[in-house]
Amino acid sequence: MSVKTLIIRGVNGPLLTSFRNFTSITSLYIEEIPNVKGLPNDFLQNHTLLDHLNIDKLRNLESLSNKILDNLFALKSLEIRNCDNLESLPEKGLQKLHSSEVLRIYQCRRLYSLPINGLCGLSFLRRLWIQSCAKFAYLFERVRYLTTLENLSPYDCPGLNSLPKSIQHLISL
Repeated sequence: MSVKTLIIRGVNGPLLTSFRNFTSITSLYIEEIPNVKGLPNDFLQNHTLLDHLNIDKLRNLESLSNKILDNLFALKSLEIRNCDNLESLPEKGLQKLHSSEVLRIYQCRRLYSLPINGLCGLSFLRRLWIQSCAKFAYLFERVRYLTTLENLSPYDCPGLNSLPKSIQHLISL
């Protein structure tokens, strides 16, 4: 029997490593794990079939390492929600998400911007939603590399005062 969807909710941080052998999953939900400041680097190393990753209510999560996203070649959707202490996303990790079509970021109150070069590898990204991120202030000019972008939704981001000029080159938008 192979598991296609796995929900990890409310476990202790050290127990996360016990889930790394579920390599046939295609959807993973990591939710409500207290006191986790970072996910183990090799946590998703063998999850090459994963096409949806949802990280929700990891209130103490401060960052995601580049290695956490390293082997997620099939990932189509990355959703990060309610991570109050998350200040940044991994630049090199995002660059490797070549198959990703959707990036949703909700209520990450400390997130200031997307990584400058992190968008360059997202050549199939169709939807970019950044919502209710109080400190989010910048979308860099490199957004021009998102040539397949159809939907850009910066909503309820009071720190974002303008969009980059390069957005005019996004003909699919």
